[in-house]
Order: sequence, then C-alpha cells, then structure tokens
Amino acid sequence: MEEEKKTHHGKRNAFLAIYFLTIIALVGLIYVLPKVSDAFTPTVILEYGNMQVKDDVTCYIVRTEQVVTASHTGSTAYYVEEGIKSRKGARVADINGVGYFCPATGVVSYYMDGLESQYTPETMEAMDLLPMPTEEDLENGVNVIPEPENLSRVTVNAGDRLYKVVNNDIWYAVCRVESASIVKYQPGAKVSIVLPLDTVQGKVDRIIDKGDYWMVILKFNRYYEDMPKLRRLEATVITSDNSGLIVPNESLTQEEGVTGVYVKDISGNYNFTRVKVITTDGEYSLVESTTFNEKLDDGTTVKVSTVDIYDEIQRKPPSKPRTETGTDQSGE
Repeated sequence: MEEEKKTHHGKRNAFLAIYFLTIIALVGLIYVLPKVSDAFTPTVILEYGNMQVKDDVTCYIVRTEQVVTASHTGSTAYYVEEGIKSRKGARVADINGVGYFCPATGVVSYYMDGLESQYTPETMEAMDLLPMPTEEDLENGVNVIPEPENLSRVTVNAGDRLYKVVNNDIWYAVCRVESASIVKYQPGAKVSIVLPLDTVQGKVDRIIDKGDYWMVILKFNRYYEDMPKLRRLEATVITSDNSGLIVPNESLTQEEGVTGVYVKDISGNYNFTRVKVITTDGEYSLVESTTFNEKLDDGTTVKVSTVDIYDEIQRKPPSKPRTETGTDQSGE
C-alpha cells in the first residue's frame, strides 16, 4: 500500500513538472521568441543629415559678348585691365593714338577663342555638346574647341581681334547630361555649379532632348571672376542641397499607393508610417520629419504625421503588405 502511494505521488509530481515546463515553454513562445527573432531583424535609427545630389558634366559657358577689332595696323596701348567692368563709351585701348571704346557696359576681356559670335544665348539650343576630349583625342588633334587665349599684344594688324566686352549680368552654362542623370534636373529648380574659383548659384532654365544625351541650360545672374575666360570644361552641378532625416532607399516601401517605412514601437511591433521624400541620391533618401503638408484633390491642405529623429525603422521591409502590428495580410 505504501508503495502504491509513492508511485501515485511520483506520477503526480512528474505530471506537475511536465505541466509547469509546458507553461514555461508557452510563455517563452508568446513573449520571449518574438523578442529573440526581432533581435535578428536589421533596423536603422533615423538621424538628421545633409544630402547633396551632384552631377559631373561637360559644360559650355555661353554669354553675350561683343568683339572689337582693330581698324588699322599699329602699336597698342591698353587702359583697362582684364576682367574690369567698364561703362559704355569708356576708352579701352589706343592704336597709334586712335581710341577704341566700350560698345556696351560690361566686363572687358582679352581672352578669346573665335567662338564669340557662334556660342550665343540666341544660338545655344542648336549647339552640339561634345564630351570633354580624352588625352588620346588631344594627341590626335581631335579637340575642335579652341582654348581661349589672351590676345593683348604690343602691335596689331588691321582686322585683328583687339578685346571683347562681356555682359556679366546674365550668362549660361550649357551642360551635356547623360540619360541616367536627367532625373536630377527640374525646370526652374535652383542649382549650383562648382567652377575652378568658386561655386555659383543659378537655376535650370531649359531641358532639351538631344537624342543621345540631354542638354540642360543653366542660367546665372551672379558674378564669377573668370567667366569671360571659360568656354568648355568639366564641372560639378549640385542639383539639390537639403537637410532632413536620412533613410536608406531599401527601407522605403508602399502601401495603398503611398510611400512609407516600418517604424518599431515600444511593443516591438513595426507600424507602417508615411514619409515625404525631399530628394534622393539613388542609395539614400532625405525625408521630412515630424509632419509634412499634403494637398488633397479638393485643394485643401492637411498635415500628415511622419517619422521623427531616433525612430527605429526596418531596414528591409517585407515584400507583402503587413498590418500595423506587423502580421501578414495575405492570410498565409
């Protein structure tokens, strides 16, 4: 009888042990396992940053310029230094005592390439924008665009180019842009061009499809010291320069036609949150923080809540739409 009691007691203890182990296992499945699996979900912490979208282009400087030629042969005397702005009628040079004057108000320059009457604001849309020549091209004499040279000298012959007067109030950079980069440009958008001496701000004036490439005409009204000397060069165009929250492009997804990311909440769930992209460089995007304005079809504007600094988002969101608690909506 005593042995039967011991056996029964032992079975009961074993049952209780199994029961409690089962409860512990279930608790682990419900509470612990999601946290463990969540630890292996790659995430990104959002932080503020600055993003510049750039494009390296071959560009041609186009300006309004008037060339003054010598009417006779003789010795020269110059009264205006290179790059000095002079008023219309100002005396620029003498040839054997005969004066030569500014035909218009502008910057006096002695650097010329013979293209002053060909590359003008009126003719620039018809230009064929050749890429910058390679070293092999230069060795073979393929470079058909002559470099501007300083033509000031002690004596001149009749018909020689003497100097030019450049309108520096408005000038253009006509850029050759490849098809893969044209999305960076928008008509009327502000841009900056990085030139050898400085960075100059301007705007996109026109975008023209040339077939093999795109012609983007940038317009400037800012002073640039060496502008009269430049014709063709490699330059960097900054098409966007903004601040905001940096988001990897692989984190962006769509639900019901709107763009967003999955943000982790305090419970460890991932909630779809809309974002407004300011700009992108192809790998990362800059998005608005806290709220952004959205214009509705009826013309009204509403504020939309969005991501904020230090939000933790899922780096690679699921390919299938999920509910706000992170479950699969497909029912599988």
